Amino acid sequence: MVGAAVMELQYFKGNPIFPFEGKSRQVKLVWELKLKKGEAVMPHGHAEGDEIYIVLGGIGEMAVGDKKNTVFEGDVVYIPANNLHHAANKTDAPFHCVGVLLARPEELDKEAKREEDVLGRIDARTAISHMLHVLAFAADARRKLEGEKGAKKAEIERHTQAMEEAVMKAIERILEQYRHG
Repeated sequence: MVGAAVMELQYFKGNPIFPFEGKSRQVKLVWELKLKKGEAVMPHGHAEGDEIYIVLGGIGEMAVGDKKNTVFEGDVVYIPANNLHHAANKTDAPFHCVGVLLARPEELDKEAKREEDVLGRIDARTAISHMLHVLAFAADARRKLEGEKGAKKAEIERHTQAMEEAVMKAIERILEQYRHG
């Protein structure tokens, strides 16, 4: 087994539009793991909460407790808190996944359950910036949809309508965060 100093491990912070650090009660930590041939994560467990791994590429071996499985791109592995687990790459291709550490249910029960507490609070300048990012993303996505060669008009309209509904929900959520700021 190779130690953590050799493998690639990168922790992610929430981005300005969708932060999770300090604002999400469910997600405690997100990281990316890349293992080259022969690299492995030593067996360990976490009391802090459950983990979810999403395999983005390659073929790996993951063990949870006494169950060992080969996992492929697109697989999702759930690891309950306090379960010994490890990952290894025994193939030539890099093994690449993203891990998410979730809060324990008892932690969620202790926190306020009002939506504004979950959302966090933002000032007017931040709210405007967030809305502009959402609208710019939507405009870019719409241009790409309309530029799709061979796409049927009905399909483009359906995707556009779904995107517009998602944008309106995002704007409403940003405004809700601002109102409670």
